[in-house]
Amino acid sequence: MDQFSILKIEKLLTDKPVMVWLSPEGRMAVKQIFEGKESFRTLVQAVDELGLWLRLPRRSGQKSTDSLLLLKWVYLATAQVDAELPASDLLKEAVH
Repeated sequence: MDQFSILKIEKLLTDKPVMVWLSPEGRMAVKQIFEGKESFRTLVQAVDELGLWLRLPRRSGQKSTDSLLLLKWVYLATAQVDAELPASDLLKEAVH
């Protein structure tokens, strides 16, 4: 992935809750972590040429802190982030 695309994705996803869908390779690679789910909601901590760095909350009963997981680009099928529209755009939508 080129640097321009990475910067655009970083701006869209960093520090936001994101719904992530895994590719078939991704489901196999992280099946133990996400218990075989093909999609999950997570917080994107950072984005770089390797992929998305996801913040995983500690599991209940654990004394350790949150951890980071690298989700490589090849493991990502798609992602959805909620858009925050400016108030003026919301008014335009309500009128139409």
